[in-house]
Amino acid sequence: MDRRADDQPDTSMVGTARSPSSQAKEKSAKSRVRMGFYVDSAVAARIRGAFVHTRGIEPDGTLGEFLLFSVLNEVSRLESLHNGGGAWPEVGAGQIKSITQLDGIGRHRGGRGSAELDGSDGDSADTLGNSG
Repeated sequence: MDRRADDQPDTSMVGTARSPSSQAKEKSAKSRVRMGFYVDSAVAARIRGAFVHTRGIEPDGTLGEFLLFSVLNEVSRLESLHNGGGAWPEVGAGQIKSITQLDGIGRHRGGRGSAELDGSDGDSADTLGNSG
């Protein structure tokens, strides 16, 4: 099936509005590190769906850019809410303890649950893939 040119989404802004300058890209390429996390397969599918179905609408060129922008939005929100809008001191790789290593803080200490992350009523399994 042929598509007319005017049926195509405008991709002229893909990867530009949120992308760093070329000078910043060059610097960040030298200092880039890999970060990763596990999520429930349904949450992963939801994340991929949001990325794929907003291509051409949002400027993220890659899933990595989409994830980075999303995380940085949350970091900015937390900094505004809990740190006067400023950045916290940097924490190096390997310096984060697991939640079970922290005194007096358990894995189920309240806060965000599956309902907030997946839009459910809260009765579903932990969507971050935590087994308890």
